Amino acid sequence: MRSDTGALQTNSVRIAGRNVDVPNVIQQELLHLSDECHASEALCCEMWYLASDLSHRESVERGVRQPAGAIAGSIPAAARHFLVFETKHRLNLFKEFLRLRFDDHMTPTTAITNKLMADQLLPKLVAAVDAQLPKLLQIPRMELSASYWHCLVADALVFIAASCHATPQEVAQLGVLQQMFCARLNASVMKVSPHIVNLSAFAHLFKRGSLAGTPSDGAVKQVACMLQAMVTAQTALFNVLLQKSEKMDHNTGDRVGGLVLGGSEMVATMRALHSVFLQQGWTHAGMQSVAMLAWAGFLKVTDESSTSNRA
Repeated sequence: MRSDTGALQTNSVRIAGRNVDVPNVIQQELLHLSDECHASEALCCEMWYLASDLSHRESVERGVRQPAGAIAGSIPAAARHFLVFETKHRLNLFKEFLRLRFDDHMTPTTAITNKLMADQLLPKLVAAVDAQLPKLLQIPRMELSASYWHCLVADALVFIAASCHATPQEVAQLGVLQQMFCARLNASVMKVSPHIVNLSAFAHLFKRGSLAGTPSDGAVKQVACMLQAMVTAQTALFNVLLQKSEKMDHNTGDRVGGLVLGGSEMVATMRALHSVFLQQGWTHAGMQSVAMLAWAGFLKVTDESSTSNRA
């Protein structure tokens, strides 16, 4: 579904400070690209405009070492490539902004990310993992890129968890996120694991074939990306559950410390999380065990804190 439905209502759009005519036939191509990649029409227009320059297509094709004509020979293919590259670039830039929260010399960028935190950044990222990335995984030409984007989102979540005091709702969302990543990891592993029992056959497939419709080298890279994203998301969970150091409250901007789920008013949230971590049906028992370990550590620290307060 297109996220921006008004960009092509006229035959002219404004790109890079100038009006650009968009014939009806190109509009249909842009609508198709928008639907296929789940991107806004405005962004698709920008990428198509860049792709319409042959010298630009040829330069990019040489830079990414693609076969001759793979990008330069097709404006739609080039626009799609530029769209994927632009998404990757934005996610990387976004992650770096969050990383710079730990650099005392980068106060201006901290102010920018503070605004994002106050605008429900963590829930929005989890929602993107839940709703948007699965759609992109279903697009053959984007599934490997979408797998890597899971890693970038997970990295961003770690920086958020390490710098901001999470709300109980955000802790619960990180708990559910573990299950999402487990399911995606398991789905990618299932493409590869049936072939590992025979290494010579697997080597043959790796050179010439595909696994469940995915190029064999791409299938292995998907497993690596999903495993990395899963482990990184677990790091974020450990951080919010076990770290007591002072972090920023993204609603007030104040520095607050202590366990995020401390206090009797958090009992309902704790019960809900307890059910998530211990319930049956996780698609990867090993990863569930790691999440349960984080939860057990939190319960131990909470019990010790309660005992100390009573004493």
